[in-house]
Amino acid sequence: MTVALEHAPCSTCGRDTAHLRRDMHHAFHLLAALSTMGVWAIVWIARALILDRTWYCVSCGSARMYYAAARHDRAELPREAEVEP
Repeated sequence: MTVALEHAPCSTCGRDTAHLRRDMHHAFHLLAALSTMGVWAIVWIARALILDRTWYCVSCGSARMYYAAARHDRAELPREAEVEP
């Protein structure tokens, strides 16, 4: 099991912090599936479906299921100008 790390603004604490997610070693599972003539593929598929793909904020610990919306590479929307009466 590996850990993925990315920086993004947290929706709960409002700070730009690191977010962690657990990832799977697919190379290991492929090797195990080949060496067991495909039997390990059942375990590989089950673990891939059950694995928690949630990103967690390092600062406050809040969970975020859909992480792509908070990425820095997206353009910021322009703010509306205030209109004086």
